[in-house]
Amino acid sequence: MATRSSTFGSDEGSLSRKLFGDPVLFVCFGLLISAGLMAIYSVDYSRHLGIFSKQMMFLIMGLVPFTILWRTNPEVWRRIAPVLYVSNIAILLMVSFVGKSSKGAGRWIEVGSFQFQPSELTKLFIIITLASFFANRQAEIKLPR
Repeated sequence: MATRSSTFGSDEGSLSRKLFGDPVLFVCFGLLISAGLMAIYSVDYSRHLGIFSKQMMFLIMGLVPFTILWRTNPEVWRRIAPVLYVSNIAILLMVSFVGKSSKGAGRWIEVGSFQFQPSELTKLFIIITLASFFANRQAEIKLPR
């Protein structure tokens, strides 16, 4: 019986696997972010780096939820999927009652001076909810061979 070996060490013992997950995915993620930032920097260089600075701020703000989502055990997401589903429906219904119009679209919820579109959060919740739904029914799902 042949054993599979990983290029980056065993899943359980590899320090890089514990810190970064899939190293190839992590490198691709870094390269994609770097390429995007270089493109924005090259366009914005003559304008005193306003757009680049804003993009860097968004990157730093986005790294916090990314790290939380990335480091959380998938079993946690499976357990809280029903709560996320109900929350998803609730925030979408909230738009009908407390949503603000901006540029003709009533899709924004205002929290103090901050506005957000619940549909952006909905995308993440739907992915987690459907992943949990299918993971809980693996035995029932018959894949074609």
